[in-house]
Amino acid sequence: MNSKATRFKIFKIYADNLDYIVKNSSLKTHYDKGYGVNCPLCMKHFTSADELTLEHFPPYSLGGRNLVLTCKECNNTTGHEVDAVLLNTLKEIDFYNFKPNSEKRIKVNNPEIGNNQINADLKFDENGKFLMKFNPKINNPGILDIFFKSEKKEVKNYPLQGFRTTTKLEFTTPKYKWKNNEKLDLSLLKIAYLTLFHKFGHIYLFTKSSEIIRSKILNPNENKTGGKFVLPQEFPDKNLGINIILEPKEFQSFLVVFDLKTKSDIYRLSIILPGFSDSDDSIYQRIKIFYSAKN
Repeated sequence: MNSKATRFKIFKIYADNLDYIVKNSSLKTHYDKGYGVNCPLCMKHFTSADELTLEHFPPYSLGGRNLVLTCKECNNTTGHEVDAVLLNTLKEIDFYNFKPNSEKRIKVNNPEIGNNQINADLKFDENGKFLMKFNPKINNPGILDIFFKSEKKEVKNYPLQGFRTTTKLEFTTPKYKWKNNEKLDLSLLKIAYLTLFHKFGHIYLFTKSSEIIRSKILNPNENKTGGKFVLPQEFPDKNLGINIILEPKEFQSFLVVFDLKTKSDIYRLSIILPGFSDSDDSIYQRIKIFYSAKN
């Protein structure tokens, strides 16, 4: 099925869903926007699938699928400002943990080139073999020449193999620093939020708790999350998807568990979202207090 057919299929599913909710609830007295769907992120109403785009969640590059529709503006904004941060962060984690199929462009240095730096593309192949490529188009040719001439040759006598010459090229790279990025937190929140919308449909969009989450996602520079919704423990396969926490009462909420797949590894995330009750948005403060007490 091509993307256009997929868009129209998903549009009909959610348009029928909204139409049923309006006709069978108090919304029928004042919610007259016609047959269509709401963008789950900005809540604008659309009457045509042509005005909407397929939304991958998780991002396509991390194993996501086309399951819901969002408007073009939200798709472009959150995709560029939020999802890209998540992808780049996981790729950096892969690389700095030397995982197969990870790669990164970094700057290297050694004493021979002084305060100068060289751009290098570093990669670990599927077998974990370390590969390094220097592109002369993005480096100073003179500095690059000095760097290569700094290699050191050693001759060693190996048993059964005789004398062999080895070449060493020493260099240093910047140390990895974890970025506590607010947009990284929001990208995880968005995946969990869209998972709930995909499961419950428009009924979820009319809750107070979903309004709070939408505000955080759409205003990443204004709404600070602090990452309190990301649980530190990893849950087993049986918990993948949506879990409803009923007890204890003060922790009633949704637990959304999903996997993010890079070329090198699989990362399992566990995200807490407020439940349907109007007071459930205080769940994050309760979680913060709970883990602070444990530590």
